[in-house]
Amino acid sequence: MPPRVAVFCMPEPGHFQLLRPLIAGLVRRGVDVRVYTDGPYGEQVREAGATFEDIFRKYPLDAADHTSIPIPCRYVSYAGHYANEIADDAKEFRPSLIICETFSLIGRVVSEILDVPWVNVSPGHNLNPAKYVSHLEANPLLEVSAECHRAVALLESEEWVANATPFSFVTSLSPFLNVYCEPPSFLDESERMPFEPLAFFGSLPDDPPRARPSPAFVNDGRTRVYVSFGRIIWRYYKTEALAALRSISAFLASSSNHEGLISLGSASLEQKERESLESDNVRVETSVDQRAVLGVADVFVTHNGINSTHEAIVNRVPMLSYPFFWDQPSLASKCRQMGLALPLSGVVRGPLSVVDVAKAMRELQSTAVLRSENLDRARNDELDVIRGRSRVFQRIIELAAR
Repeated sequence: MPPRVAVFCMPEPGHFQLLRPLIAGLVRRGVDVRVYTDGPYGEQVREAGATFEDIFRKYPLDAADHTSIPIPCRYVSYAGHYANEIADDAKEFRPSLIICETFSLIGRVVSEILDVPWVNVSPGHNLNPAKYVSHLEANPLLEVSAECHRAVALLESEEWVANATPFSFVTSLSPFLNVYCEPPSFLDESERMPFEPLAFFGSLPDDPPRARPSPAFVNDGRTRVYVSFGRIIWRYYKTEALAALRSISAFLASSSNHEGLISLGSASLEQKERESLESDNVRVETSVDQRAVLGVADVFVTHNGINSTHEAIVNRVPMLSYPFFWDQPSLASKCRQMGLALPLSGVVRGPLSVVDVAKAMRELQSTAVLRSENLDRARNDELDVIRGRSRVFQRIIELAAR
């Protein structure tokens, strides 16, 4: 009988994107994989050859907690609220191993209830709990619901999560294996200790796409600038994101040498807000095929989310960084150290003027030779970690066979 592995993912598109190559790779190696996640990912789960369970249709997130901020605190509420029901469902599958991205605390709890080992997949850059818990505690947006506090008390009293807090969605590192979704070059030796036992897996599909034609830009010799701040930014920082995009768009509109494409990461804007970003040489799209666009872009203005950053690197696209929160400032800083990016602003979510954008664009274009060498090196790191995935799969399968 093949090993049976249950995979858990919260309704976070970027997190599911990180899990896709892991799911597909296990299926190719004969593992029976069942994925407990959100409805929109069902088709991709089935395409990977795994079984899909629409966990949030049967067990709605809002019924557990619909008010806590930041939203991942609700995932802690979810773990406490539905622990026994979801564990009973998973028990019917009889998994020998649980895999969950860090925010899926419910996966860790199910592993405790079923007494099987679990693997954590880290969905960000250097998410050391010691750093991020204090960051969350000081967040001025913090608003923890009564439901979340009750869930924390239950998680502790049942001994499912030791020292549970509303921030346990970031502290769930595994004593069995932690899969890190970047190449080794993005985590210094001194930074690796909290993640041990550790395996580097990267964030990209097994076969990174080659540059291919895209209708995103008119190929007329102008510098093609792709701009996106991802999805999550719009939950908390819409005002700041719009202000920054307006400055970026104004610079692009004033330059006959540039062409811009702005993706809103599926965010819905009012018509006037959208129109304030558009011009003759700046297009605005609700969403795009980002990997295809990066295949033809010359510059990427980014928040430095983990997926966006590594998609840019594998396509050798230099970055202008404008991080907002969470792991983004840290990853932006790492990219600057590696010679892959330059900052748009000296302060996280800081004021951004047209002059700032123009200055950063000139500086980026003046360092083209050095940038090319650094991007080549970083791209090779991305491809190396993908080529080494067979060793990670072997470690996971050995855990499942215990």
